[in-house]
Amino acid sequence: MLVKQVSARASGAVGFALLGMASVMTIFAAASVLMFTSMAVFGIGIWADYFGRRHMGSIRGAVTPVT
Repeated sequence: MLVKQVSARASGAVGFALLGMASVMTIFAAASVLMFTSMAVFGIGIWADYFGRRHMGSIRGAVTPVT
């Protein structure tokens, strides 16, 4: 829904920034609350809306090992 109102480049940058922030939060998570928060932030993204649900599995399969 966000991609329809904001440019794909801007929403992609926000999505990747959230993934980066979640990764850093996961590295420094000492309490379970921070770990759950980081996983919630990690789950927020534009993958399904931007690329479509048909291709989501192959894209996530290629990108997740890098992340």
